[in-house]
Amino acid sequence: MVAAPIALFSFFAVAANSGIAIPLFRAAGPSLYPDFDILDKRDAAIVGKKITPAKAREHVAESRALLVSAPLSSTVVRSIALGRDALGDKQGAARSMAIASRLSRRDGLTQMWLANAALRKEDAQEGFRHFDTFLRTYSPAETQVAIEQMVGALRFREARVELAPYVSASNPWYERFIGVAAGRAPKAADVADLLLRAKSIPDNPYLRGYYATLFERLINEKAYAEALRLYPRLPGAKPGVLRAVAATPETLSVGYAPAIWSFADDVDRGGAPRETNNGIGLEFYAQADTIGISGQKLIQFPATGKPQTFYWTVAEQETNSGSSARWKLNCLGPKQPAEIQSVNLMTVQPESRLRMAVPAGCEIAVLRMEMAGGVGNNMARIVVDRLRTETDGDSPVKARTAR
Repeated sequence: MVAAPIALFSFFAVAANSGIAIPLFRAAGPSLYPDFDILDKRDAAIVGKKITPAKAREHVAESRALLVSAPLSSTVVRSIALGRDALGDKQGAARSMAIASRLSRRDGLTQMWLANAALRKEDAQEGFRHFDTFLRTYSPAETQVAIEQMVGALRFREARVELAPYVSASNPWYERFIGVAAGRAPKAADVADLLLRAKSIPDNPYLRGYYATLFERLINEKAYAEALRLYPRLPGAKPGVLRAVAATPETLSVGYAPAIWSFADDVDRGGAPRETNNGIGLEFYAQADTIGISGQKLIQFPATGKPQTFYWTVAEQETNSGSSARWKLNCLGPKQPAEIQSVNLMTVQPESRLRMAVPAGCEIAVLRMEMAGGVGNNMARIVVDRLRTETDGDSPVKARTAR
């Protein structure tokens, strides 16, 4: 059962404020009867609006008169239902709408009315079944309001439970729905919860783009628990990438930023993988007179509570006057240091093996390379390699402290 407030998630609220396109009143398919343009306009004039009882009775009578020439028309039966609804005869309206739905599942307003009637009765399963019929029948332009309503409903746990079966590759409207949800749902954590309830998460190149947006939102909105639970289930993601910091094919391209290495993508600063004498390293750069983040990665540390150490080697440098390159590490969680950072890596000797302590209890963090281009004619650049993290005491490595 669904909590009563979800009943406010109503097609009629939108209809009353913005109007409904007439195509939604007409069956999406061939009809055995003439086009009911006048009837459609009469229905549009009363849906979601308060009218006098006399006007409602007149509406029902005129619609019933059409049954003589069109006894099996779902449009006519739906029109009678709307009149009964306006009279306050909710049970009669529901019976007529149910008949209209049995006559044709391709009448948009009938499906939306039944969907919202079910939600008002706290029957989310039945409500979303009618939304599903509506979304499968009408064009994207005609159903966008319904998609946005369903995304808004994600704030209710009960709605997420009932919507989980629709997270399916066979669902023709899932891609549209998750595209809106990933970018515009009030809370990214609600979208993650929906996906975690699904049997499997559909995959295609467009969907991966939406999942990337969602994962980045989870981190930005500090929904770290949901992000860590969801990541292993996302198509193409490898759980081990979260715990790795070294530059490898997997941490560079298999998964979703910032779980994999991501680089600023502009002319002023950025980064890329780079072959070094020690294998694959990372090159970061910044143009003169610029400052900012050149690259970053999310890291999940073992949940042992023991201090961790981050190690790396400076392989190459090109400097300007006043240029700098510093690792900055932010532990993501309560009661963690706001930020720790390394020394200016432009000032250390090439091939120096360096280390930076990670605070005890830091289970998830974002590691960033912040660069200042300094003053000069060329860009400042640095290449680092042999990146790794270790639990203190497991395998001591000789390295100079870089904090």
